[in-house]
Amino acid sequence: MTKFVCTVCGYTAEGDEPPAVCPVCGAPAALFTAMPDSGSAAPKDNSSPNSAPVSYPEDMTARELSACFSSLANGCDKQQKPVERDCFNELSAYYLSFAEKTETPSFAALKEAAEADLSIHYPRVKAAASDANDRGALRALVWSEKITMIHQVLLSRYEREGDTMFKGQNIYVCPVCGFISVDTNPPEKCPVCSVPPWKFETISGGV
Repeated sequence: MTKFVCTVCGYTAEGDEPPAVCPVCGAPAALFTAMPDSGSAAPKDNSSPNSAPVSYPEDMTARELSACFSSLANGCDKQQKPVERDCFNELSAYYLSFAEKTETPSFAALKEAAEADLSIHYPRVKAAASDANDRGALRALVWSEKITMIHQVLLSRYEREGDTMFKGQNIYVCPVCGFISVDTNPPEKCPVCSVPPWKFETISGGV
């Protein structure tokens, strides 16, 4: 028997396979994580850096570049690389300083963006990473796609429950991978990237 934990609400199930749907929050089976056997060793990473040249899109906006560098800074922070973290944070602030102001997206726009990412953008990027044999990018895409699926579940839940979803709850956001938890306390650790609870950013009282 294996224990499976829902990465959205923390529900735990036992069996040979995770539930098709979480009975608590409605998350699909793909958002369940098998709890590792404490006696087993962590798998070795035998991947090697890809030396193929990398090209970047020339039509990225200043705000998109700022978000990109901010994500890199968070990754360096997790790897305890303060010099690189500070450098990426400076680059993020630089691009954000002259980024065009944008209106807060509507709920419909957020839901549409998540659906487009999962159905169109992730498959395209994963295909490109696979063609380039970029194993590092493929690993990163697995986790980022999982985060988007979690966000989609939260959006669907909000569509059903409205603001009552946040009654007596706080919103906890992982600053490294973007995982979001709606609960009274932060998770014991981020179920996606293992960040400890004290690093979670808190939005008290919901929205």
